[in-house]
This record gives sequence, structure tokens and C-alpha cells, in this order.
Amino acid sequence: MKTKTNFRLLTLMLGLMVTLFACEKSEIEPQDVSSIPTTDGAARSSDLVVASYIMPGLNFAKASNGETFGIEGEGDLTLHSKSVCGGGNWVHNDANGDEIASGSWEAEKLLSFKEYGPSPALPPEEQFIYTGKSIMRIHLGEPANVDAILTIYCILPEVATPPSWPEGIKISIQNGGPNFNKVVLGGGTFFAIPAFPVCPD
Repeated sequence: MKTKTNFRLLTLMLGLMVTLFACEKSEIEPQDVSSIPTTDGAARSSDLVVASYIMPGLNFAKASNGETFGIEGEGDLTLHSKSVCGGGNWVHNDANGDEIASGSWEAEKLLSFKEYGPSPALPPEEQFIYTGKSIMRIHLGEPANVDAILTIYCILPEVATPPSWPEGIKISIQNGGPNFNKVVLGGGTFFAIPAFPVCPD
């Protein structure tokens, strides 16, 4: 599994070397296929059966108290079964940038996914990369041992998205934890048609 995952990430990253950019189980409603990205900031009908979310570097968001939360990882969104899997690592820093805690995380439940299609500005070999937004519930492992709501945004050139979209992630810690709702640094986030799905069948 790890060999496949590493090869998959290498393939995706080689495709991204040509163009540098940063991007981001309740109800999902796949509809009819549309091969043309929207131009009005409205989500298009999804033609993806399985989409990968990939954060190859730490993406940070900031809370109102100045603390930051960084997260990286990868996994798959399976639309017809409305499921999500995968995970990665996280780090929680204080307002001075000193580490408070760190650990691993796992995806638990897909809450929503909207895709806006690939970018017409990218070459044909990079048309497997999609603009989109996903919201999922994840579990932060020890020492946090708490659930959180993770929102991932991916914005690509010449694909219209809602004006309020940032590029990166936001995360809200449940049970009274901080709400890291300001994107401060993107290590890169994107959605893609997977060559090798991370999640088991």
C-alpha cells in the first residue's frame, strides 16, 4: 500500500511541477456529467466517482487568539457511497509559533463535496486536477483525542469559484475547541482523479 501511495504522490507532483499553485456523511448529490468548468462561481455537476484530496505540505489556519493549526495528509472521497478515508499529521502552535501539541488524524465522515472542474489554463496532462471544496469530520489522535471539522479548498486558474473562498484549509475543533477560520499558509491542497486510490475497497 505504501509503495502505491508513494508512486501516486510522485506522479501527481511531477504533473504539478509545470504549474505552481495552491488550492482547498451527510448529503452529496452527483448529477449529470458536464465537461466544461463553470464561469459564474456555481458548482458544476460532478463526473467524479472517486476523488482524491491531497495536502502534501502543512497547510495552516489561524484562530482569533492567534494560535495556528497545521495539517497535511491525503485520502479519497467516494461519492456514490458518500464515504471518506485517509489521514495524516497535524500540529497546533501558540500565537508565538511555538508548538503546543502534534499528532496524527483520520478522516471519519464526508459532510459535503463540490467540484468545479479542471482548469482550462493547465495543459492536457494536468486535467486530472480539479477545483473544489470538501468538508469532512476528522478525528485528531492523541494527545488531542477530539473530533474536528476540516474544510479543504482548491482554487485553480480561470475557474470561477465563490468570492469568499480562500486557498487552503480551515478547521474547527469540536467540544468547545478553537475555530481556526483564517487561512494563513498553504502547503498545497488539491483534488484529483486518483491513479491509485488510497482507501481500501
